[in-house]
Amino acid sequence: ALACISYQDVVPAYYEYALKEKYTRSEENKGAGGFVGIMRTIACVGDSITYGQGVLGARKTSTYTALLAEKTGATVVNYGLSNRTLLSDGNFPYTNEHHYADSLAEDADIVILMLGSNDSKPTFWDKEQFTEEYREFIKSYMNMTSSPEVYVMIPTAIYVEQDGGNCDDATVG
Repeated sequence: ALACISYQDVVPAYYEYALKEKYTRSEENKGAGGFVGIMRTIACVGDSITYGQGVLGARKTSTYTALLAEKTGATVVNYGLSNRTLLSDGNFPYTNEHHYADSLAEDADIVILMLGSNDSKPTFWDKEQFTEEYREFIKSYMNMTSSPEVYVMIPTAIYVEQDGGNCDDATVG
């Protein structure tokens, strides 16, 4: 399965789906998520947004990966690395990192991919290359031995300051 959704919607949307469609909750763990059943592990792969850069002193509790773990009761593994790009000719390609191999070896039921923000820099951006390399990147996760559901989150908007000091939405795409 492949879906393209905003990171702001992942936690509540997945939680709602898990409650209604796929998993049951144990009564003793009801307040903390406490899912029992099929789901065990969610692997979150990405750049500094996944890593939790800038969440000073609260990375283990305030990142979207931490909130996802809290809401679902699943084991959420954070494979985020700051400054990483999807593009193979970017300054720090994710596929060159051990996190890439480690995340592919994870016995994940779900994989959430969040890369692209750093690729939108004018120095690196190439829409055709990005599209092709992201397809291959996604396929590598869809072909994992655990056959996980793969979710691709839309990169955050990049704002460029213009002459008047106003910012224009310059999202990748």
